[in-house]
Amino acid sequence: MKFAVGIFILSLFGSSFAQSIDCVYSTTVINNVQHYACNLEIENPNGFDEFQEIIGTHLEGRTNADVTYISHYHGSTTIVPQIICSQFPNLEIIDFDGFGVRTLTDTSFGGCRNARSINLFTNQISEISENAFANNPNLTFIDLSGNQLRTLHVNLFVNQQQLDMLELNNNSFTENFPAGLFRNLVNLRMLLLNECRLTAINPNWFTNLGNLFMLNMFRNEILEINEDAFVGLENLNILNLNHNFIQTIHPNAFSSLGNLRVIYMEDNQISELPIGVFAPFTAISYVDLRLNRIKTVNRDIFGSLSALGTLDLDFNVVNAMDERIFREADALYLFYFGNNLCASGFFNNFVGNRDFYIGRLSRCFRNFEFTVEITTESDNPNYQFFSGPAPGIQLRVMTANEVHIALTPFNFPWTPMIEIIIGAANNTRSIVRRNQETDVAVVPTPGILNENFWNGFRITWANHIVLIFREGDQFPFLAFTMMDFFNVNFYGLRTPENRASWVIQPVDADEIGVSPAALSN
Repeated sequence: MKFAVGIFILSLFGSSFAQSIDCVYSTTVINNVQHYACNLEIENPNGFDEFQEIIGTHLEGRTNADVTYISHYHGSTTIVPQIICSQFPNLEIIDFDGFGVRTLTDTSFGGCRNARSINLFTNQISEISENAFANNPNLTFIDLSGNQLRTLHVNLFVNQQQLDMLELNNNSFTENFPAGLFRNLVNLRMLLLNECRLTAINPNWFTNLGNLFMLNMFRNEILEINEDAFVGLENLNILNLNHNFIQTIHPNAFSSLGNLRVIYMEDNQISELPIGVFAPFTAISYVDLRLNRIKTVNRDIFGSLSALGTLDLDFNVVNAMDERIFREADALYLFYFGNNLCASGFFNNFVGNRDFYIGRLSRCFRNFEFTVEITTESDNPNYQFFSGPAPGIQLRVMTANEVHIALTPFNFPWTPMIEIIIGAANNTRSIVRRNQETDVAVVPTPGILNENFWNGFRITWANHIVLIFREGDQFPFLAFTMMDFFNVNFYGLRTPENRASWVIQPVDADEIGVSPAALSN
């Protein structure tokens, strides 16, 4: 029995001995300021928090009160022992990246009232108590990037009125943030929310961030930007939304961003830019829209163009552009337009070579003359007609079901005439109808129209063969060889059962391999 008790006592001592904490002291310079530093060595895999002292030999004439900087030098710990702030009450910079920390409690930094910077990058933190930073009102920098956080308490930053920069990158905020999380960060200038798995932008996140200069939200999972998404950010200069899944942007999404200078929206799924969406930007200088699906660029998307120096539209599918953009953008220096449909290239010093470059973009401008953006209503049963450029049109439509497209020689219904009905019979089939009477081709197309997204199609009529394709498809889902040969000079649009928004562009003959002879029908 005595032997067993002895083993138990030894095991307790062994457990205690496994925990150690000490400092190697030195001086260091950070941002041109000299600090007396503790380079912390710790072995605390079990989260022991009863340390009585941090062992180490001070430099001559120095004491614990002189330590203003602490960093992770060696070892790991699953918590931040309270002895750190207790022994070094004048710490200003806490640099604990890659420390193995899993939890922050009320006592982790409770004694560090003078702390200005806390770096916890690449730990394993999954839980932070509500009052973890309650006693740190002087913080200007917090980095919680590269951890395992799923949500944060709404009051976590309630005492951080002096905070200048907050980094929350590389976490998995699958529960998003509570609406008032940032409400007291009135002096925040930089907010980094990259790679956080955010699926939406809550307009209540930013209401009190009137001094925010830069907002980064790249590599999230955002699908759309809703109306007034950035309320409160009237002084924002830089917005980064690269590498999301954005498909839809509300026309008033950026209504609060009157001082924005730079916007990054690279590598999304944007196909349409609503009229006026960039109008609030009174001094925009850099617009990055590369790697999207944009087809038309209208002057009226923008507000003032006087400060625009760089426009990046590389790797889109642009087939039409408004020439006014390039006439009015007096400061435009770099225009990236590689791998588009109507033209392709890099245009350096645009302002110095304006006339030459405008000539190279002439096809884009000609196509824009045939671009139609319109809304049709169910209370108007009549077709609205537009010039029909051979060999066809690309159309994008947002509606619930049943859209009608007429092909005619004149700008009114006529015989002969062909009608294409997409999403007929409650969005279950599509039809080619001849002379408003006879259905000459019918195919099942269940759910072909989605009212929440732009639905893309291509209609061609070269060689008197009408072909209807889904956007991006190589083969048509509906076809008809004309019985009555006639030139298609006009097309008409209507939606007898619902409201629809349309964007129409001409098809590029070179893109689909149509010979010039076929363009005469």
